[in-house]
Amino acid sequence: MRANFVDRMLAQVDGTVAPIWITQLITTDAPPSADALRAALTVLAGEVERLQLGWSAERADWQPMKRGWRAIHHAVCSPSTLVDHAAAVAEVLARPIDLSRDLPLRITIQPLLAGPGTPAGHTLIAIQLHHAIGDARSLMYVNQRLWQLVGGVRTGASCLGPARLSDGQALRALARRWPALPAITQARHRVLARRGAALRRSGDEVGAPMLRSLRVPLDVTAPRAAQLFFGALLAGIAAHGLQDGSAPVRFRVPVDLRRELGIGRTLENACSAVPIEVPLDALANAAAHDPMALGRYVPDQLAALLRAGVHWATLLECVTVARLASAETLRRHTRPELLARRRGSTMVTTYAGSVDRYFAEVPFPIRTMRTHTPTWGANAFGFGGALVINVGAFDRLWRPDEIDGFVAAMQAWLTVVGRPAEVL
Repeated sequence: MRANFVDRMLAQVDGTVAPIWITQLITTDAPPSADALRAALTVLAGEVERLQLGWSAERADWQPMKRGWRAIHHAVCSPSTLVDHAAAVAEVLARPIDLSRDLPLRITIQPLLAGPGTPAGHTLIAIQLHHAIGDARSLMYVNQRLWQLVGGVRTGASCLGPARLSDGQALRALARRWPALPAITQARHRVLARRGAALRRSGDEVGAPMLRSLRVPLDVTAPRAAQLFFGALLAGIAAHGLQDGSAPVRFRVPVDLRRELGIGRTLENACSAVPIEVPLDALANAAAHDPMALGRYVPDQLAALLRAGVHWATLLECVTVARLASAETLRRHTRPELLARRRGSTMVTTYAGSVDRYFAEVPFPIRTMRTHTPTWGANAFGFGGALVINVGAFDRLWRPDEIDGFVAAMQAWLTVVGRPAEVL
């Protein structure tokens, strides 16, 4: 019943579980009732053992904690007061939770005031899953099963299987790649190595999470969606500036290990991270003559690193540190940006591919969909004939005008490559 190896390490560093929630934000004009969602969540929690876990501060780990109807009722929040869309999103992202008592999955149904981009009668539905319980792919599996249950289907191929990932299983898979270990464990491939430049920021303490999103229409003539995502992100970074302009900026790109480990449809965190260093000064010259060079750079680098197996180096590094280093040693030597209250230069960039198939049985029309993970970074996915890019940051680290400028630079690059984007 362990959390992911990264979350366990961060728990030892901070003395509590890493407060990272994957949040999905849907707007609709025909929402299901809170009672229907509670009924579906009751069945889902009975099917999936990881939804019956709670955080034990004493043991510093997730422990089985059987939840009854009160916990299910509390996990679905249904305010009656209308608020505007921005306020609703801010409230969802900032709402605290007691992980020793509450389900690590929660749903909010918030009626919205009419306003710019929000017609009368729209509702925000927010689904939040704790990162130690499941990753972004897990959340898609949860969606598919949850909406099937809301629609009245109690059986089907979308049922989730039991969690399967363990340190032992992962290390055995890594052992089969032992000839590559000397190369993939070099400092430039390690997540905890002190490499790369930090993005320029306004402060050093984490405040409330912020979210901005872009919607990019796609058609058969569009470049690969991943290229549009990473190209726009590099354009935003170049415009925002670095604290050290001579060093490369560093990404962390999560990679799903399910296929390589033979894991199917499960609720668990089966991702590892690949560090990618981007020399922006060199890219600037190429981009001046070929703007899509920015788009090709990260996917090409990522493909080469995955062929080398660098994602296994992250697993080995974090499992080793979490198991062998004492909490005191970790806290004494950890970098400030790994602390929950700092999150300074962490940049996580996730491209989830097309997610349409996970929402095929949703029993109501989806008008918009966005996602947010509270680290500095960005995620993107394809849905409904468009690429949705979501950028997250924290106030007190970044000002609202800084994240707006970052998104504007992304939008400008997308326009240059023939893909004008709408700011949601």
